[in-house]
Amino acid sequence: MDSSRFRITAVLAAALIFAGGAFAGGAFADGAFADAPGSLPALPTPAALALSAPASPALPASSALPASAGSSGAQAFMFPAGDSSAGGTLAFPFDLELGREIALVAAGGGLYASSFYFQSIKASPDAAQIDPSVIPFFDRLYVTNHNAALGYVADGLVGVTALLPAVALPGMSFNQVLDTGVMYVETMGLAIGASSALKALVFRYRPFAYGASPSAFSDPDIASSFPSNHSTLAFASAVFAGYLFDQTHPDSPYRWAVWGAGLGLATLTASIRVVSGDHFLSDVVSGAALGAACGFVVPWLHTIAAKATVPGPGDSKLGLEPLPDGMALKLSFLP
Repeated sequence: MDSSRFRITAVLAAALIFAGGAFAGGAFADGAFADAPGSLPALPTPAALALSAPASPALPASSALPASAGSSGAQAFMFPAGDSSAGGTLAFPFDLELGREIALVAAGGGLYASSFYFQSIKASPDAAQIDPSVIPFFDRLYVTNHNAALGYVADGLVGVTALLPAVALPGMSFNQVLDTGVMYVETMGLAIGASSALKALVFRYRPFAYGASPSAFSDPDIASSFPSNHSTLAFASAVFAGYLFDQTHPDSPYRWAVWGAGLGLATLTASIRVVSGDHFLSDVVSGAALGAACGFVVPWLHTIAAKATVPGPGDSKLGLEPLPDGMALKLSFLP
C-alpha cells in the first residue's frame, strides 16, 4: 500500500472511530440507556403505544393485543419513519432497509477493493515523461514545492470534518443514532471507494512531480493526483452533516451554521491540498463534487424510502408481536 493510500485510510478509520464514539456518547448523554445502565433500553409496551398514538395525528392508532400478565415486556415493534414512539424528540425522516444497506456497503467496499487491482496494472511513473505543456490551462497555477507538513494539517481537517454530523445527535433515540451511523458509514465508504478507484484508474502526475528529483518517481502515488481523496472525504462529511441537520432540525436557527462550518472546513482542506503541491485545482474540485454527491445521495435515498413507508389516511400496517406462549398479529391503522 503506498504512503498516501495508507495515510488516507488511517485518517478515515480514525475519524470513523472517533465519530462512532461521538455517536455512542450522544446516545448515552440523551438517556438512551437510562432504563438499565449498560444494557439496551426496554421497548414500550403495546398499551403505552396505544395511549401515545393519539398525541400525534401523523401516527397510526394501534389495535395491538395487550401483553399477558406473564409478559416480560420485551416485545418487538417496527416503527414508521419519524414515529415518536421509537424514542427521541426529533423529526427523523429516514428509513433503513436491509437489502438497500447491503447494496450500498457492497458498492463502497467493491469500489475500494477494485482500486488495488487497478493500481497493480497501472503504468509506473517515469521522470522522463514529465512535460508541463500537457497541463490544462485551468490548472496552470500549481505548486511544485511539496510541503509535507501541510499534508498532515489536511489530514487533521478531514478528521475534524468527519465529526461534524455529531452536532445533529442530541435529542435522537438510541436506534436513531444507530441508523444515522449506518448511513454515515455507507456515505464515507462509497466516497472513499469511488475516489480510490478513480485514483487507480487515472494516471496523472501530482504538481510537485514537475519539480521533483528522479528518486521521487519510485513512489507510484506520485501519479495518483486525480481526484483528491481529502476533498472527497471532507465534502462528503460536510454535506452529510448539513443534510442530516436540515432534516432532523428543520426549525433550528443553526442550520446555516452547520452548513457553513462543514463547507468551510472542507474548502479549507481542499485549498491546503493545492497549496501543499499535492493536487491541481481540478483534482480538488472533482473530489469535492464526488464527495458532495455521496454526502447528499445516500441520506436522500433513505429519506425517499421513509416518505414512501409512512402510512397515510386509510393505510394499515400488519406485523407480528411475540407473546410468552407464541406470536400475535398486530394491526395498526390510520382513521
